[in-house]
Amino acid sequence: PDFAAVNETVKLCRNKGERSFVNGVLRALVRVKDAPPLPPREKNLYRHLSVKYSFPQHTVKLLCGILGDDSGEALLEHFNSVGYTDLTVNTSKITAHEYVKKLSLDAVAVTERSVRISESVNPERLPGFSEGEFFVQDRASLLSVMALAPRAGETLIDVCACPGGKSFAAAILMDDGGKIFSFDIHGSKLSLITEGAERLELRSIEVGQNDATCACEDLVGSADKVICDVPCSGLGVLGKKPDLRYKSADAISALPELQLRILCESARYLRARGELVYSTCTLNPAENSEVVSAFLSSHPEFEREDFTVGGYSSVRGELTLLPHVHNTDGFFISKLVRKE
Repeated sequence: PDFAAVNETVKLCRNKGERSFVNGVLRALVRVKDAPPLPPREKNLYRHLSVKYSFPQHTVKLLCGILGDDSGEALLEHFNSVGYTDLTVNTSKITAHEYVKKLSLDAVAVTERSVRISESVNPERLPGFSEGEFFVQDRASLLSVMALAPRAGETLIDVCACPGGKSFAAAILMDDGGKIFSFDIHGSKLSLITEGAERLELRSIEVGQNDATCACEDLVGSADKVICDVPCSGLGVLGKKPDLRYKSADAISALPELQLRILCESARYLRARGELVYSTCTLNPAENSEVVSAFLSSHPEFEREDFTVGGYSSVRGELTLLPHVHNTDGFFISKLVRKE
């Protein structure tokens, strides 16, 4: 209720002046909450969109600069209405269509390997959770692994693996018949992978702590496939992770250098004709295609490789999924192959 929201918020204030100010602002907002006053659109479009959709102006400018003003606004509006849950089905246990029959909730989309539920849910309350019949993973993330097409008997390295979704998807695609090294810099998070693999009964995954900017020397040249899903600004998942909305522009601009270092080190794992997928959940070209181009300019032994996955085809080995167009997380996927 409005009165409770106001009272509880006012209690969080530190002194009488803050309480008076916040109380006045919130009570004024209650009176006009269905049509709050906005900065004039014609005077400053980005400030208008910033207030209307609750995003920092620098984020609004960046997204509109990438997509254009109309598509940028459509994306911001989409972020404020996201409410689905994607499940990747453990097809070693059950098919996606068989799993749908067990659900009491509406499944709005079913593919060979995934099921979409039309609302946000607690996965532990869904049928088949304890039996390891699925794990939560946006379809875009699954598609990035499918683009790599790992096969049974191969060695795969996932360099920034936590919480483990891509490693799990790869193990399932490999019929749990290869070797997967799942690394992450945060040792405290590795239990997420270990526990997830145990629940899904995937035995091909070996978990270890490692900084992705420094390749494990004993694995250099040993991998058939590498998953290089790097830390990013998260501009493609702002609907699901609202805390990321408030990253500073400086924090975003510092990322490409780190991403390039990780990509360069990850590439060292590959043997000849080995393949790597570089992916992010951002829509920022500086973190995506520009990082790949910078890598290729200093690594002539690699080249882009086209792929088709989930009905989408890459262009020069790259695919960008837009939330308001493809109804997935915003995602960038680039596939590279080592020529020699």
